[in-house]
Amino acid sequence: MSLPTPPNERLSIKYDKAFRHARKLRLRLGGNPTDDEYPDKPPRMRWATYNRLLDKLRAADGVADERLGRILINAQMSGFGG
Repeated sequence: MSLPTPPNERLSIKYDKAFRHARKLRLRLGGNPTDDEYPDKPPRMRWATYNRLLDKLRAADGVADERLGRILINAQMSGFGG
């Protein structure tokens, strides 16, 4: 029998997944995965592909930011925020 996963841990797992997805998309677009800037269109990539991947990257960044915000709020409410 396994114990249920605490809410903060579930949020952390979801944040990690969204963050990894955004980093992977950034790499596919030819950018630095640790950079917050959106990469320019790589040479020889079609504009339609670039725009589709950029839309996905923006969505993944939004999800990761939302999850991180929730993690920080929960940590602050539980007394770990200083």
